[in-house]
Amino acid sequence: MRQQTLSSQSWNGRTLKIMPMIPDDCTRRITDIVARRAFQISEGRGFAPGHEDEDWQRAESEIASPLCGGWTVASDRIVVTTTASRFKEGALEICVEPRRVAIFARQQTSTEQSVPAEDRDNPQEQQIVRILDLPVDVEPSGVTARFHHCMLEISLPKARSIRYESAA
Repeated sequence: MRQQTLSSQSWNGRTLKIMPMIPDDCTRRITDIVARRAFQISEGRGFAPGHEDEDWQRAESEIASPLCGGWTVASDRIVVTTTASRFKEGALEICVEPRRVAIFARQQTSTEQSVPAEDRDNPQEQQIVRILDLPVDVEPSGVTARFHHCMLEISLPKARSIRYESAA
């Protein structure tokens, strides 16, 4: 089950929600979004049979991709930075699992005026996921995020390792 931590951080019409998740919840959410998009693609071609894999691959390429940005590893945390201007105004949901960060948002387009108003207001039409697999386990419940000018900075505390010492 996921827990939700709301953040009052905002920048230029964008707000943050941090959502610690157990493994596989994020994967299920991504799969659901891709499945909806694959259905829309299939519907657009009149549900012609034989294109299911092609529809799924196209939907995946439109929805999910790696997070572009940088990250640094310190002794106690990983700090991820990416430009916030890539995301459209509204909520950015940062979903954190022990080994992965995913940002669910709406994609900012350079041709916003050419998109019909009904599509601009439909979050499912433009929802994207940016994913970063982490090199070490982090503690999802301790994540913080903030906007620093036009950058989004996510601070992920490393999970504590348990050391077992043998009795001598």
